[in-house]
Amino acid sequence: MCHRNINGDRSPLTARALSLGVIIGWITCCQNVYFAFKYGWTTTGNITACILGFGAAAVLPGHPLSPGENVILMTTAVATTSVIAAASLPFAIFAMSEAVRRSV
Repeated sequence: MCHRNINGDRSPLTARALSLGVIIGWITCCQNVYFAFKYGWTTTGNITACILGFGAAAVLPGHPLSPGENVILMTTAVATTSVIAAASLPFAIFAMSEAVRRSV
């Protein structure tokens, strides 16, 4: 479904932007789990999400992402990635353990 704003332009809130954002957010979330176990901190992954999303949309059929869709994609990916940030305190404790750092 395509919504139009006051100027008649297409809304950037599309299923393609949301679904790519969730998929890329899941990838960067897994990256953050590794970082949290290894170093005890997490990243937002916003630049990674933006670049991966723009590259993935360029490969998929259809028109390329608009700047607004890219913002929606990045926002969704960062929100998905931030789920791991809520649990980062236990990861910091794990990272202090020498055995965990060597195993990752």
